[in-house]
Amino acid sequence: MSRGFTLLELLVALALLALMAAMAWGGLDAVTTTRAGTAEAAEALAALQRTLTLLEDDLAQAAPGVRRDAFGLELPALAGDGARLALTRVRGLTPPGGDPRPLARVTWRLEGERLVRQHRPLPDTSARPAARPLLDGVTALRWRYLDDAGAWREAWPPEDAAGRLPRAVELVLEHARHGRIRRLVALAGG
Repeated sequence: MSRGFTLLELLVALALLALMAAMAWGGLDAVTTTRAGTAEAAEALAALQRTLTLLEDDLAQAAPGVRRDAFGLELPALAGDGARLALTRVRGLTPPGGDPRPLARVTWRLEGERLVRQHRPLPDTSARPAARPLLDGVTALRWRYLDDAGAWREAWPPEDAAGRLPRAVELVLEHARHGRIRRLVALAGG
């Protein structure tokens, strides 16, 4: 009697092999999909972290005092309302024995659902301000300013404080992925 597999045994073995291959393919597809979703979430979180770090850097380098632009218009140290923030900041380092550090005017605002940072050197207004989109998916944005008396204001500067900085700036933004984010930054010159 010859020894071997019957046709039925071969069909059962092939069916089991096909089932195991389908399960392996499904597992591999799930891992790939999860990896893509994780990479997307990580990039979204990194964009949020870069944005908040840049905001904190701008506020840490805010320069008190009223400046004038190339047209002679006065620019308060920091000006803002609930939807927009503009400030004069120090940029770069002062070389030894060199001129004072150069200044830049920075504006943060919401365009649609995108948070945008615009900057230009002072007093030069001939250069078109460079706008840089920083964060997509922002559905709402609000700024508040803490004055010397410890009261929160919806707009800055008060009438008598064009050259002064607030003690702190609060940013509250609603993000489609991350929800509500609140950042409170104390200002050195405030």
